Amino acid sequence: MSRYDLYNHWRWRDPKRGLRVRKLCADPLCWYCEQAGRVTAADTVDHIVPHEGDEELFWDWDNLRSSCKACHDSVAALKDAYGYAPGVDVDGNPLDPNHPWCKQ
Repeated sequence: MSRYDLYNHWRWRDPKRGLRVRKLCADPLCWYCEQAGRVTAADTVDHIVPHEGDEELFWDWDNLRSSCKACHDSVAALKDAYGYAPGVDVDGNPLDPNHPWCKQ
């Protein structure tokens, strides 16, 4: 099964019992926005550690984060490209512990 086929699996997409819906119900607000002091409804589920087709990592509840589409499409994409997510909390500290500033 390719890494993209997993998103079409009933365990992910089922509108009542799917992992995606269960995560959004458990964490209805965007994690990224919350860290920046904003309140935004989540409509997307992001994998914290990219699963790269690894089914165990794909289905791991602790590897999921609720996000809004805007954050998922920008922050998550940048994280995939650079290895860390941009953005700071209300105190100006990077949200992602992998940010180069955190390693100084």
